[in-house]
Amino acid sequence: MHPEIDYETAFNALTVPKLVLTPDFIIVGVNEAYTQETGRDRADLLGRYLFAVFPDNPNAVGDDPDARGTEQLRASLQRVLATGQRDMLALQRYDIEARDRPGVFEERYWSAINTPVLGPDGDVELIIHRGEDVSDFVRQLQRFDERGVKGARAQLEAIRTHTYTHVRELQEINEHLKKTQEQYRRAISAQREMLDQQRKLGFDASHVLRNPITGLLAQLEVALSTPDADQRQILHTLLDNAERLNGIIADLLDRRASPSG
Repeated sequence: MHPEIDYETAFNALTVPKLVLTPDFIIVGVNEAYTQETGRDRADLLGRYLFAVFPDNPNAVGDDPDARGTEQLRASLQRVLATGQRDMLALQRYDIEARDRPGVFEERYWSAINTPVLGPDGDVELIIHRGEDVSDFVRQLQRFDERGVKGARAQLEAIRTHTYTHVRELQEINEHLKKTQEQYRRAISAQREMLDQQRKLGFDASHVLRNPITGLLAQLEVALSTPDADQRQILHTLLDNAERLNGIIADLLDRRASPSG
């Protein structure tokens, strides 16, 4: 029998940085990869409003229109809420404040995907935010292309496509795991049902067998304790109980051999 899956441990072990958000953009889940990517502890993130933890860089917004990370991310999250569909952001600049230097922002570039978790009624209950830091790659492009990030859109879109492909692969693996888990649950349920049937069969058998066995014992005691008793009548009674007992045992064996039993 396989152990129950510990989803929290599995989520925390993922190497891709992920957050779990409420529809109000409150952080309710974060894995280890995300804390390492952003330099934040869980205590810095859990229970807090996403855009309060990661505000825009006030020194960059006026100079670079692509630096409006909160605006673009909020729009993506709102699309997820409105449509109930996954939304992927184009590669974007989203600076984050250095943890040990308040007011100092580090230039960062991200590839992000926001995925809804739907409830039974079809409404979005949670949003899983995947954000990968691709700053090193962007800086390499900047070094090899004098036109900067804007002049390297083709290369960046290729990375975006590559990332999306991997996400789809992960989704397919996840769907396969869900199907496997469902099959496992059905098998466990069938095993439990079979065990319950076997217990009931054992209880019924002990109850049904008790009467003819008691009758046999009683007649034998009469035959032994009463020498002048009608031995022929006692033997007939014993034979009736023995035949009854034989029929019960045969029925029980037939039920055990039946696939539906």
